[in-house]
Order: sequence, then C-alpha cells, then structure tokens
Amino acid sequence: MFNNQPTNMHGQPAFGNVAGLIRPMFVNAAQQQMPNPFCVDGTHTLQFLNGSVTQLGQQLPPLSLLVVSIDHRPEQPTPSGPLAVTNVVLRNGDGNRVEASGWQRYAAVLASLTVGSSYCFVNCSARARYQNLDCWYRISVDGRNAIVVPHIPNQMSLPLR
Repeated sequence: MFNNQPTNMHGQPAFGNVAGLIRPMFVNAAQQQMPNPFCVDGTHTLQFLNGSVTQLGQQLPPLSLLVVSIDHRPEQPTPSGPLAVTNVVLRNGDGNRVEASGWQRYAAVLASLTVGSSYCFVNCSARARYQNLDCWYRISVDGRNAIVVPHIPNQMSLPLR
C-alpha cells in the first residue's frame, strides 16, 4: 500500500524498525507540527470506522486513535507457550473504545506507546467485534506490514472557534 518510507526534514527515515515492526521514533518540535502522511483527519470517527470493516480478518485503512491505557505482560501463558503480550485500550474521536493487541515482538512496540497520545495504526486487521460492550473492535497489530506512528492533526482541518 505504501511503498515509500517517509523521511524527516534531514532526509533520514521517519520511523525506526524494531524486530520487524516499524515503531515511532522521537521527533523534534518542528516535525511535530507537520501532519502525519498516513492518517488524514476524519479517520477517527465512528462513521469512518463502521465503513472500514466489512469482514473480520481484513486489513483496515489507517486509523487515528488515542491511547487510554497499556497492559504489557513480558511473559503470559498462551497455547504457544509463554509469550510477551500487550493489550492497549484506545479511543476514537467519538469516544468509542478500540482495543489493540500484539504478541511477541509486536508487544514491545505497543508497550512503547504513550498514554494520552494519538497514533496512526496502519495495516492492522480487524479481529473481533464487540456489540454489547463499550468497545467497537479489537484490532491486531501483528503482521509484516503493520505500522504505528504518531498522529499529528492537520491544523487546517480543525474547526474554527
């Protein structure tokens, strides 16, 4: 989907690769003022989310989500043996809950996110839908192409006050 890796203002890769998954790198204040190239504003609304999923397991479009809490377990019993697991509770712009999960090397990427910050989740997949809970979907960050990067809203698209 995205063949060119974005670069920062110094021509260096904008993201660092950690154990096969691209994770956010620290950026300077000037870079934080630039909109994210992957997520456009509006990818956080319930209407967008509902239109994004037609079946479980499908790859989702980029989603802009706010980190609410992180539960990282360096070793948790699983059917495949003890593995590192991280579950993250996220909220979309409408306040609906989305949960993200990652196992093994992807657990470290999710554990490195900052509570209260917005991130763009790219190439994730829909894993489960919860209809009777305060949760829209559970998404998986596992996979060769999943990317998680900070989301900086486009200043031009913010409502005027």
